[in-house]
Amino acid sequence: MSAPLEAVVDGNASREQTGRWSRTYFHHLIVSRFRHYRNKHEEIASARSAEAVAKWQAGLDRRSRRLLSVLTRANCGQLRPFERVLQLTYARKGARRRYLLTRLMHPDSSADEIVPFPSPKKMLSGSGNHKAQWRPPPLMTALLESQRLQQGQFSWSNYKLRPVGPALQEKTIWGKPMPQRRIKNAWVRWYALHADRLYVPLSEDEYQGINAVAEGSVKVRGLPRRPRATVPVFDATASLSTDEGGGADSLLTDYEKKKKRRLLDVKSPRRLINTRFVQRRMAQLLKHVPRQLQPPGSDKPPIFEWRDGIGTGRFTLHQTSTEQNKLLFG
Repeated sequence: MSAPLEAVVDGNASREQTGRWSRTYFHHLIVSRFRHYRNKHEEIASARSAEAVAKWQAGLDRRSRRLLSVLTRANCGQLRPFERVLQLTYARKGARRRYLLTRLMHPDSSADEIVPFPSPKKMLSGSGNHKAQWRPPPLMTALLESQRLQQGQFSWSNYKLRPVGPALQEKTIWGKPMPQRRIKNAWVRWYALHADRLYVPLSEDEYQGINAVAEGSVKVRGLPRRPRATVPVFDATASLSTDEGGGADSLLTDYEKKKKRRLLDVKSPRRLINTRFVQRRMAQLLKHVPRQLQPPGSDKPPIFEWRDGIGTGRFTLHQTSTEQNKLLFG
C-alpha cells in the first residue's frame, strides 16, 4: 500500500468519521489497484506471451470477484465477511497490515527508504554473517512479549510465541558448532511465523475511534436506502438476442443451465446492520488491537495496553440494579 492511501485511513479523523473508514479504505484501495494494474498491463504484455498475459488477467479477475463477493455478503450482514472487512480496514489482515508492520520494523526510516512489503528473505538480506546475526528490533520484541502475556485471556491461536527468537542448539548432533546457514534459516522461519501472528498497533485517533464505537458512545450511521426504481428492470434490459447464450434475461429463459441455475438458487439472507451489531463486532475487533503508550521519560521503552472488548458500558454497576448485579457478578 502506498503512503497516501495509508494517510487516508490513518489521518486525523474524528470519532464521527469512524463509520466511514471502511468505505473510504475500500474506495481508495480499488481505485489505486485499478490504476496500478492498468499502467502495468502494457509492460507485462510486451514482456510475456499472450497465454501468460491471459493467465495473469484471469488471476486478477478471480481476485476481484473474490473481493466483490466479500463486500456483497458483508453488506447483507453476514458475520464472517463483515468481520473480514473490518480486519482489512483496521490492518489486522492484508496490505495495510504489512505496511504498518514495515513501519514497526523500521521506525526511524522514511517511507521511501524501506521495503513496502517485507519478506523473511528481504529482511535477512546481506552477507552471510549479517543474516545469521540479525535480531528483531526492540519494539517488535516488546510487542511480542506483551502479546504472549495476554494471549491466554483472548480467543487467539494456541501457537506459543517466542519473542527472544528461535530455539537453537549450540552444537549439532555431531558435536560441531551450529552452521551459519542453519541459524539463518531458523531466523527466517521464526520471522515468517511471528510476523504473521503479530498484531500491530494503530494510531491513537484510530484506536479511540474503535473504542468509542465499541463502548456505544458513537452511533454508526448507515447509508440511506436507495429510491425505488421508476423503470422496470427487465423492460429496460430486454434481451438483444434469442439464441443460446441469451442476453439480460437468459437467466430466466435458460433456467436449466447448471451455472445459471446456481446463480438463481444462491440464498443470501440479509441481516439488519444496526448499531448493536456494529458495536459487538468492533468490541471483538478491539481484542486484537494493542494500544501503544509511552511512559513518562524518554529513556523508557513503550508499553502496550490490551482490552478484551467486553467492557462496553452496558452492564456497569451504576447502571444496573442490585438484583441484576447479583445475577451478573454473584
